[in-house]
Amino acid sequence: MARWPVTPEGRAAQAELIADGLCYVEPTPFLSILDEMREIEIGEGEIVMHFDNTGDHVVRTVHMDAEHRAEVEPTRQGHSIGWWEGDTLVIDTIAFEPNPSGIAGNVPSSAGKRTVDDPVYLSEPATLAQQWDHRPDLEFSPDSEVCDDDVAARYLDHVPK
Repeated sequence: MARWPVTPEGRAAQAELIADGLCYVEPTPFLSILDEMREIEIGEGEIVMHFDNTGDHVVRTVHMDAEHRAEVEPTRQGHSIGWWEGDTLVIDTIAFEPNPSGIAGNVPSSAGKRTVDDPVYLSEPATLAQQWDHRPDLEFSPDSEVCDDDVAARYLDHVPK
């Protein structure tokens, strides 16, 4: 992610550290990097991913063999469609709401974000490959550390600008 093609607008926003120290659920793609995937449900026509980490509980639905809907309300996680290319699940997501850490690493996203492409904050589409290891031998422990807004805000006092 450090080599992603971030625009000057993205670098300026990144330098402000606007998203550091905030307690909120990160949007995709950062959600997939930070949070632990607790469960994947492969159903008829959709894949549902359950993420949990430090109090975050996110359900991400990928609509398989479907088109993006013409009218879709923007949300933090957007609207996802997917398909298989061999053993690889390819996901395309649109209809994101703007977010202070919507790309990742304190790079915000605009309303034009599409998966890992943003006309305002990326000069070209970025790529991200994510692999999760299936570990049925480990027990998931949700809410082991819930993010506390007051504690997180203290972090901002110690970040060099």
